[in-house]
Amino acid sequence: MNKKALIAGAVAAALIAVLVAFLRKSDRRQIETLIGRLERRLERRDAVGFCLYLTDDYHDSAGQSRPGLKDRLAWGLPLLASLAISVEDLGIEIREKEATADFLARAVATARDHGRQPPWRWESRVRLTLRKTDDGWRVAGAEYRLPPIVERNW
Repeated sequence: MNKKALIAGAVAAALIAVLVAFLRKSDRRQIETLIGRLERRLERRDAVGFCLYLTDDYHDSAGQSRPGLKDRLAWGLPLLASLAISVEDLGIEIREKEATADFLARAVATARDHGRQPPWRWESRVRLTLRKTDDGWRVAGAEYRLPPIVERNW
């Protein structure tokens, strides 16, 4: 093997390493953006828009499919006058076309009862299973703990 071929091979390997690192960083940004979009859709109480970011075969720890979750959210979200969500401690692990995102979600909501009830607060660790599709990253599954008031009515 001559010196030029060796140098060309080393340069090619370095370029591939840089490209892989760039793509992983780009995927991470896309997943962070997706989580932000999910957060905003819930805060706007937009069940249909929220479910656009779920895969057709979505399933979660509450036993919901994509259509089932859409129906539940469409029923429950309009009961809220306001909903604020925060995502903290976000960890993302990417493996080719699959990823997991783990975070602490906190929510504060007020009911449409003209202020007679105090704000409702909830927090849970959330673990999303994500899949890269032709349309970008989508949520294929979720593990979370439901608030007691929701669990009773779920």
